Amino acid sequence: AKRRPHQVKDWVSRAQKYVPIIEDADAFGRIWWEWWTDISPPWRKSTKPMGRNSGGDWTVLDIAGPNGFLNVLACLKWWFDKEASSSGWAEAVDDVTWAL
Repeated sequence: AKRRPHQVKDWVSRAQKYVPIIEDADAFGRIWWEWWTDISPPWRKSTKPMGRNSGGDWTVLDIAGPNGFLNVLACLKWWFDKEASSSGWAEAVDDVTWAL
């Protein structure tokens, strides 16, 4: 995805034998939310916070490629390790948990 955090590319290119550096938890969170919104179903993007109509089509989150959806979860872990109390982390975990 075009808005994917660069740390994901770094992690994947090193066969996951690398822990990406998150210098600013809040900045990383903003980038993560942009990416998460970008890869989410169109019907979720019409409201903020994103919609939670469980009857919508989820096929856009059937992510293929190296690690697929694991990239989303890895980002949440890196964000947590940097600063779990940063703005948006708990909301992000809640939203991904709901989506799963």
